[in-house]
Amino acid sequence: MTCVLEIDLSAIRANYQYLSRVTGKRIAGVVKADAYGLGAVEAVSELVKVGCKEFFVANAKEGKALRSKFDEIILYVLEGALESTYDNLLEYDLRPVLNTLAQCKLWSRQSAPCAIHVDSGMERLGLNEEEMNQMLCDLEQLNPQLLISHLARADEPDHRFNQLQIERFDLISQRVSDRYPEVETSLTNSAGVVHQDYVDDLGRPGIALYGGNPFSDRSNPMSPVVKLLAQVLQVRRVGQGVPVGYGGTFVANRDSVLAIIGAGYADGISRSLSNKGRAFVSGSYCPIVGRVSMDTLHLDVTGVDIEEGDWVELIGPNMSLDEVALQSETISYEVLTNLGRRCSRVYLDPAS
Repeated sequence: MTCVLEIDLSAIRANYQYLSRVTGKRIAGVVKADAYGLGAVEAVSELVKVGCKEFFVANAKEGKALRSKFDEIILYVLEGALESTYDNLLEYDLRPVLNTLAQCKLWSRQSAPCAIHVDSGMERLGLNEEEMNQMLCDLEQLNPQLLISHLARADEPDHRFNQLQIERFDLISQRVSDRYPEVETSLTNSAGVVHQDYVDDLGRPGIALYGGNPFSDRSNPMSPVVKLLAQVLQVRRVGQGVPVGYGGTFVANRDSVLAIIGAGYADGISRSLSNKGRAFVSGSYCPIVGRVSMDTLHLDVTGVDIEEGDWVELIGPNMSLDEVALQSETISYEVLTNLGRRCSRVYLDPAS
């Protein structure tokens, strides 16, 4: 065990409570992709403790796995209703988010609850205006509990496209509510929930629950959830002019001390961090030198007090999730979901 992912369960609860408090509305938990790689069963267990009753997963397989552990929660399946999953959706009391007219027609064979997804401008999933009109006219059997859409630029709260989507969604909501008076609305993702100006019945945060910054241009209001530690396997000295790692892409410009760390791209450490990332070691920031390998990476620890068996911080209080994402030229969502199962997961609860 040379790579450990510590997950602060109390921080997940605190983030949910913060979002509930600042918005004053119901908040669902998005736990798709195994709760962004942190463990869906563990995340749901904690969120239920603080009052969360509604959850979103990516597909029926994820929903089925959670239903086997939790009887009373409401589970929405974002991929919708497919012929191949229809029976499982019914058997395990999963509510599909219907994304197309064909899915609406399939689900209208009976009257089990569902959600309807309309496209308000993202051009990803959801019914377009023509499909929605046909649904409202022809499919009396549907029993939608929720009307959803998705903000494309919520991480930029002042961007005018947000207001355009809100206005479109409001018009759609009015028409749908005329046909289905009891239907509720859900538009806001993490950034939309935190922004507070967007009015809907149910917020759907994902990354914010797990400590990621929902905004691209503001400080992070969320509590950090994860800490990624890796162990020093070897400390070695190299002379000036010596190439390091695959391809010799780093050449020591002085006599140096290198630490070989037991984590690599198989553990979710992006190869794009080669020769530009860093880690926090014994009170100092040390650069990643050479290419990140499958199982290891090199740190230049010249002048740092370190020995074999010590642990270094790759994500944590000194190396935020969003900083690592920026260095990796990606987003915090991808950093979390890429953390491999070779990393031992340790669940902590400092508040208990």
